[in-house]
Parts: sequence; C-alpha cells; structure tokens
Amino acid sequence: AVFPALAQNAEQMFDKLLQSIRQDGISCEGTIRNADDPNDPGNKVSLVMKAEKYCIRLSESTYWYDGKYGWNGIGSDYNINEVYISEPDDDELSSNPFVLLMNREAFNISATDGRTLALTAKDQVKGVYGALSLKLRFTDEGRPLQITMDMLVSEKSRNVFRTVTDISSFKTSVTDDSVFTFQKSKWPDAEIIDLR
Repeated sequence: AVFPALAQNAEQMFDKLLQSIRQDGISCEGTIRNADDPNDPGNKVSLVMKAEKYCIRLSESTYWYDGKYGWNGIGSDYNINEVYISEPDDDELSSNPFVLLMNREAFNISATDGRTLALTAKDQVKGVYGALSLKLRFTDEGRPLQITMDMLVSEKSRNVFRTVTDISSFKTSVTDDSVFTFQKSKWPDAEIIDLR
C-alpha cells in the first residue's frame, strides 16, 4: 500500500506543476520515443508552454498554438518549409502531454509512490484527446522527469500506442509570448497554407 502522505506528496508536485504552467509558464527539453520499440533512439523535443498556449519543437516539425489557432511547421533539421494554419484537432492537442495534464478533472488520479502519479481517463472509450492513461514521474525535488502516454490509435481497433518522454531540463517562467506564434521573419521562404 502507498502511504497517504507519499501519495499526497506526488499530488502536491502535480498541482504545483499545473500552477506553474498556468501562471509563469514552463520550458523543457527532452527525448520522446516509442515505448514498444526497444531500438527507437527517440527524437529530441523541446516545449514552451504558458496556460493554454504552447510551442513544441522536433527536428522535422514545430507546432505553435496561441490559444485559438495552430501553426504546423513542417521541414527538416529545424528548418521550416511549409506552415499549415488551422484550429487544432485532438491529434495536435494530444501531441503535447502537458495539454492532457491540464485536463486534470477528466482523469482518475492515483499515486503509485511519492514521486509517481497514474492518470487514467474517466472516458475509456474516447480517452482525453485520445489518451487513455498517463504516468507522470517526478524527481525528489518535484521536477517532472518522465511522462508515459498510452494513446488510442483508433476507437474501433482499440490499439494503443505508448510513448515515453524523458525530460532532461525543466524551467519555469516564460516571458515572451511571441514564442507561441509562427514568426515569418525567421523563415521568410516558408510557404503558408491557411486552412482556417
């Protein structure tokens, strides 16, 4: 059995993380990989987020969300060739595990120990933006260390795809809101496709 104080400790870390996202913003870097493939070296990922706005960067794509519209920048080697502007769908929102965590009330939450929380979607048919469960591990100091996500590939087949994000650096405080929108001046040659 998990001692109540330990479980409470993990929940307090979680609440503090959500408060940081809502108020000051967070930025982190890490690696995301397919948990079912032992040979997957993973992809580097970086994220900046404040309240519902965020920017998530991989080497082949960058996604900016300003709270209403998303800019999906596609390219290679952190260079952007095409940008698609649209209102985000569930897939785009679920690519950011912190968006899922912000939907705290949609999950049943239990602590497996003083540093690990298991979040299970109350709706196991659709999940939360397609996520059926997440596991959130913290360091002793309360910094997020790892997020494991079980995503529903399709409602019909009930296949699940598991990813693990290892967080190597984590900071709170985001001062510049321009990071949440595509900056044409940085990629002047990018083709913009507006799907709004």
